[in-house]
Amino acid sequence: MKKTLEFKAHDGEIEDIALGPDNKQVVTAGRDFQCCVWQQDQLVTGLCWHENLPGIPDKAYRYQACR
Repeated sequence: MKKTLEFKAHDGEIEDIALGPDNKQVVTAGRDFQCCVWQQDQLVTGLCWHENLPGIPDKAYRYQACR
């Protein structure tokens, strides 16, 4: 294997990583309570619990799988 990109995605460990069907998108879930969608080394979007469920605090739940 050969490394093609290196960038800081999360603070701490990455819990899970998934590649898109064409291997151009990457989704990562980290122990820092964040889940992110990447294209190359650019952040496309981040998922947030409080956007869909406003009554839940930011650190109440952690993303553990991104498939």
